[in-house]
Amino acid sequence: MMAREAEARHSDGTPLGKHIAALSMGTAAELLAKAFLVGINPALIAHQGDINSILIFSGDVEFLPPGATVRTRMGNEVLSAVRKMIQIQTGGQTPWSDRDQEAVLEARNATAHLGLLRDDQKINFMVSGRRILEAIAAETKDIGEYWGPTSHDN
Repeated sequence: MMAREAEARHSDGTPLGKHIAALSMGTAAELLAKAFLVGINPALIAHQGDINSILIFSGDVEFLPPGATVRTRMGNEVLSAVRKMIQIQTGGQTPWSDRDQEAVLEARNATAHLGLLRDDQKINFMVSGRRILEAIAAETKDIGEYWGPTSHDN
C-alpha cells in the first residue's frame, strides 16, 4: 500500500506529491524490512536492550510489568540487518548499496522532520526505494500484493 502510494504521488510531479512519495517510500522500506525480520523471529525488531519489547515480541508477556510499552529498531538498523541476511542467502551479492539506503531514509526523514526534500540528490530515492523493496520482496515468502504490478525504474 505504501509503495503504491509513493509511485502514485511521485508521478503526479507536484512538490506535495514528491514529499508524500518520500514519506511513503521510506515507510514502505522500513515496514517491509520489519516484516522480513518478523517472519524469521518477531524479537528481531525489538529495540536493542529493551527487555519489555523483547518479551512482547517473543510472546513471553507474563513477565511484563504493568504499563509496559514496546519500542522497535530504527529504519536504518532493520534495513542494514535485512541487507546482511539477504547477502548471506544470495552468496555474498549486495542487494542494494549504502547510498540507496541513505537516499531513501534521508528523503523520508528530511520530509518528515524538516518538511524539506532536496532536488539535487545524486541518487533518486524512488529508484533506490524500488531496488530495496524488490530485493526484500524477492526473499520474502508470502509477500502477496505488497508491491504490486507498478514496479519499474524511471
